[in-house]
Amino acid sequence: MIISFFSNQLWTVIFFSLLEPLFFLFIFRLIFKKILKPKDMQEGDGDFLISTLAGLITLACIVIGFSYSIAISNLNQADSNLFREATKIVSLERLLTVEGSHQALEAKKYLDLYAASIVHDEWPEMIKGGHSQKTSWLIGQLLESINKIEPFSRKQEGLFTQIMTESIEVQHSRIQRILNTSMSIPPVFIALTCLLMILIYLVSAILLVNTSKMLKIALPIQACVFSFFVGGICLLDGPYAGSMPITAEPILKALSAR
Repeated sequence: MIISFFSNQLWTVIFFSLLEPLFFLFIFRLIFKKILKPKDMQEGDGDFLISTLAGLITLACIVIGFSYSIAISNLNQADSNLFREATKIVSLERLLTVEGSHQALEAKKYLDLYAASIVHDEWPEMIKGGHSQKTSWLIGQLLESINKIEPFSRKQEGLFTQIMTESIEVQHSRIQRILNTSMSIPPVFIALTCLLMILIYLVSAILLVNTSKMLKIALPIQACVFSFFVGGICLLDGPYAGSMPITAEPILKALSAR
């Protein structure tokens, strides 16, 4: 039961987003409670710390907002590229069917195998940030078969030109899809977010040493809320491996549309 719970990325992020701020607040509060004495806290110190906390929260919101924007932009770009690739596969298949020669039909066979291999062989590798050797071999065979097509009339030459153009587009779309597996939020945003969260925990822990009961409840809740926002970034980061990944549905639709 516990293993199945933590195998779900969403529940894992929710669990640690709740546990992590409470842990840091507890540790920092213990440290500051030993260091700071009641006489060390002056009357205006609380207002200063609250103002500092508000500034840190504002900066954290800006950084988290940019991180969300980058993550969503990466998802949209990868999704758009995938739809384009599926469209090019369908277009190439129709051109090969119209051409109708033995070499074209052989290329069409490899194109069908290539499209199926994207879903069954390459997609699991893309989730891990890699690609499939079988899929690479199939697209190589596809391009080799297309190069064997010999047009004998002006009409066939025009059709062959379109086939070559579409085959190059299919190849480029695959390269772009593989490159998209490395898309992620820049490390500087992750590092800055973590730094700001630690500073928020530190200031909140100092306030917790000597404050009202209301703030003793509100500050941990506030820390948990920001931790959940950061957890949301982790769920969105990575177009193929995140908790809201892009699926191979466009390619599957292209296969079913044959």
